[in-house]
Amino acid sequence: MTAVSRRGKLAVVVIVALGLAGATAKVVQEVRIAREVPLHLEEVRRRIRESDPASLLADDHRRLRDLLAQGGHLAYFDEYRDRSIPLLERAYEEDRARPGDPAADAWLLVLLRINSSRSLPFFERTLPAVREPDLRKDIESYLARREGRG
Repeated sequence: MTAVSRRGKLAVVVIVALGLAGATAKVVQEVRIAREVPLHLEEVRRRIRESDPASLLADDHRRLRDLLAQGGHLAYFDEYRDRSIPLLERAYEEDRARPGDPAADAWLLVLLRINSSRSLPFFERTLPAVREPDLRKDIESYLARREGRG
């Protein structure tokens, strides 16, 4: 065997090993994210339930928006949007059944902040049930932006 063919085989082995390492790292990351997104949802729910609902909903949801901005939750949901969006949409459906619970409004605000086209069908379905004027306006604005891109 020549030195050139040995180097070629070594290069192939190194490339395959790097590919396997990358794939393994990706799988480990996906498993971690799949576990952590629901934990972030529960942390936000806990913080909402510890707060006064009336104050969170007052002034166009100002305190609720501030609460969501704290702790890096918005950035986390946005960064891992592929995992977050379906869970946020499901959380909205679960929490809207509780009248006066700001959690449902929180999930709408997060989804609006993520601003993904994947949420278009969700917002089209949800808009008729949204009664809060600021959220309706935000959703209508989102839908108008999406329509303009369509």
